[in-house]
Amino acid sequence: MNPLKLTASHLPTNPVAFITRSAALKLVQLPDDKAEIFKPLSAQDQTAYLAYLTSWNATKTDGSVCEPENATKLSMDVKFKNYKQTTQFITDVMAISQPLRHHVWFENHYTTTKVVLQTGYLDKLTAIDFRMAELIQLYRQAAEQV
Repeated sequence: MNPLKLTASHLPTNPVAFITRSAALKLVQLPDDKAEIFKPLSAQDQTAYLAYLTSWNATKTDGSVCEPENATKLSMDVKFKNYKQTTQFITDVMAISQPLRHHVWFENHYTTTKVVLQTGYLDKLTAIDFRMAELIQLYRQAAEQV
């Protein structure tokens, strides 16, 4: 599985437009099939994704950075100009994750936010983790343009 390499043209003008699961799954090009969505990725696929997802790190359960084949989480640290941008980003990411039923973990301190993705019950990184990371990275880049 390769990165989608989404661009801003793929995004709705308002993240809340992700109101249906089918629309969200179509955007991230995954079927509504748990076996496919939560399929662990090979180390080779994870490495390819992380080369593209430059804002993200492969991490262990304790949060330490590691090689993709040993990772259980994806994490990204984001710095914003102000608290309003921080909360808007979190709100937008929540709007994306809701219909995908893949919820994001946030640790927020005013203008700094740590974003963590994982498929916890598998203790492995899956297709949905990387697709969500790609969407979140794209939203972050779009926010920097504003």
